[in-house]
Formats: sequence, C-alpha cells, structure tokens
Amino acid sequence: MWGKRASKVSTLALAVLLIATAFVMVPPLAGATIQTGPDERGIYIYYESLDNQAIYVGDKNINFYIRMVNSDDDQYTDDDPIRNCNLSIDQAVRDADGTTVESPIALWETREVNANATLYDGGYTYTFSGFQFDVKADAKPMYYNHTVRRSYYTSDGQRASFYGYIHFDISPRASLDDIYNLYPGDKKKGITVNVDVYSTLKDARLYLTAPSGFSWFGSSSQTISAFRSGSSYYDWYVPFTISVDDGLRPNVDGYIGTYRLEYENTYGLNIAEKGEVAFHVNALPMLSATMEIDEFVQGTTATTLIINIKNTGNVDIYEGKVWINSVSTAFIFTASDHYEGSSTVSYSRLDIGDLRISESTTAEFSVVVDTFIPEGKHKILMDFSGYFYDPVYEIYRNVYTWWTSGTQGYYPVVNIDSSNVYLNPDYSTVEGM
Repeated sequence: MWGKRASKVSTLALAVLLIATAFVMVPPLAGATIQTGPDERGIYIYYESLDNQAIYVGDKNINFYIRMVNSDDDQYTDDDPIRNCNLSIDQAVRDADGTTVESPIALWETREVNANATLYDGGYTYTFSGFQFDVKADAKPMYYNHTVRRSYYTSDGQRASFYGYIHFDISPRASLDDIYNLYPGDKKKGITVNVDVYSTLKDARLYLTAPSGFSWFGSSSQTISAFRSGSSYYDWYVPFTISVDDGLRPNVDGYIGTYRLEYENTYGLNIAEKGEVAFHVNALPMLSATMEIDEFVQGTTATTLIINIKNTGNVDIYEGKVWINSVSTAFIFTASDHYEGSSTVSYSRLDIGDLRISESTTAEFSVVVDTFIPEGKHKILMDFSGYFYDPVYEIYRNVYTWWTSGTQGYYPVVNIDSSNVYLNPDYSTVEGM
C-alpha cells in the first residue's frame, strides 16, 4: 500500500541508493551514508552521490556515481594493486524479495564503464561516473534492486569479479492517509481524506473506491472523485460523505479500498499513481429493544412488559444490564400541552448476561406508569451497561449509556471508557438503545 501504514511503500523524502556486496559492514568513508562490506581481498564499492536526493515517479535526469576502493593489504605483496577495474549494471530489476519486476527506468544512460583503472592498496579509490536515468511516468513507488558486476585483475594477474546490487527507492509524489472514526450504521457521515503531497502536483484528480460495506452519498458508484486545479505542493484535504453498512466488525487492518491519483508533474508528464487506503470501523456496543403491549394501566397497577433485546452492534457484550430510565417528551404523540410528571415510571434493572453479535434474549419488566400520563403513544427510554472486547486494541472496555436532549428530541450517549460516542437516531446515524 502506498501511504502511511507499516505495510506500505516508504514515503520518505530521501531516496536510498546503495550497492551491497557483502553482509559485513565497514566504517564509512568520505562522508558516504552507506557503504558495503568487502570481498575476500578487501575490495569494496560505495556511493555518496545521491545523499539527500529524492527520486519521484516521473523524474528525469537522476545522476549518480559509484566508487571502488582497494583496501587489500597482503603483507607478502608490495602495494597490492588491482588493475583493469571495470563495472557494469544489469538490465534486470528485482524487488526487495529478489523477484524480477518491471523496470521503473524510462531511460538509463551508461550501464557499463570499462575504465581499465589501476587501484593501489591503502584505500585508493576510483570513481565510475556518468550514470543517469529517468523514471517512468507509470512507475510503481517501491524499493528496487539492480545487479552490479565489477571485474578486475589482481596483482598476481588473476581475473576476479564480484556481484552486488544497486538499491533505490522511488517515492510517490502523494499518498493517502487511512480513514478513521467510522461506525457501523453511519448514514451520510462526513469524512476528510488527507492526501499527503511530497512534490508539486498540477491539476490533480483523485479517484477513491470504497470497499464493500461502504457507499458514497450522492453517487450510485463505489468510486467517487475530486479535482484540484492549478499547481500545488501543499497537502490536500478532500471532503466526502459516506455511509457504512450495519454490522461491519472492527479489525486491525481495516477494510481496504483503492485510489488513483492523476496529475501533471514538474516535467510536464501526466502521472497516474495507484494505491490502497484502509477504512477503519470502530467497535460499537449497541442494543435494540422491542416490545408489544396493548395498553398501560395508569396509576398503581403494575404492568408486565415482554421485551426482546438484541445485540445490534459489532462486538460481543458481556455482563450486560438494562433498565428503564424515563418516558421521553420528544416521542409522545399527543397534544403539546399535556402534563407529564417528573417521575413518569418506576423501573427495575435487568441482568441480560452475555450477548453475542446479532443474538437476542427475552426478558420481563414490571412497570408502574404515572397516573398523570395521558392516553397516546409514548416512548420509553432504556439504558444499558456492560463491557466488551475491542479487537483492534486487544483490550476489554466498559460501556454504559445515558440520554440527553437536542433540538429534535432525546438521543443516547454511549460512553466507552473515557471516550464519548454520540449516536443520534434523529440525525440519521446509528439506531438503537
């Protein structure tokens, strides 16, 4: 994935180029950032020409050079020179795992240098220069390897060769952050997609495809687009509106969508970068309660309610408890001037125990309704508490609810540890207790 997750290709501004010829590291020379271990004669090569130089998709005229060092110190041979030093770079390209991949190089000048140089011992160096390449407009940002072969004659006239690799990282000019703070059941949820820009983009257009379980508001397609005109090297914050299906469970990696970013780079090339972006769904402990009854008898007569309680969230609930709180003024379908007392019902708590996702349980409540409640439909507010396992953070969390009022009536507030998640059925978000 190209972005900011651990599994994505690096988006570091510094492109890395090195030549590896052994696993043993030696002290750096001449300020080089990285150099490689020697072969059996103490001959090694290193680079310093690409320090602090970034390589992006579509770049041109990337120059670098390679140095070869002779540190051979045979006590029986004077000077220990190596002669006819030459170097060539293989055409084939491999990824970090060694698998052959499509080359990102559009043009590479000077793949072989027949220098025929002589290097004496004691740290003498020879510079192989003139290497230059362009990066394709459709190159995939990732880590690449090219095989390097160096050849020379030893002081005793023997032909020798050694193989290593050029490693370099092509970075995208922009990448997308993952999308967080989504809940199952979200309707028309406003989100901001962050496009992190590392180099100038001109007339950028973003196509974003949501994974299954998500839909864009105002579009029947799973793909939505946005456009930013002109040239800019600033990050781009793109607003979209999305809905999330009920019951989507939280997971560590999220639900994977894709993006395509089209733009013109500083060289006038039309670039199209592709990548993945994760949509993260939070853990949501929710219950719904339904009941059927013909009538309440006002006053002191107790009424038994048969209630069906269902786990409508996306996590299992443990040691759940439910109790009636009050009758909501916002959901009474009678005249607005009716009287409602401060204590409209008496209630009792019910232990519902463990309730898995989508499972239901049936319970009985004994309720006494206030004498002053008039005839008509009323909505009873119910609270619940318990705890659940959060699979993303791999911890157990407490949950409990209370009710608060808004311009369109009462709605539940779900408290998860110290973080409040506001769920308002009237505002077309998540429905439930």
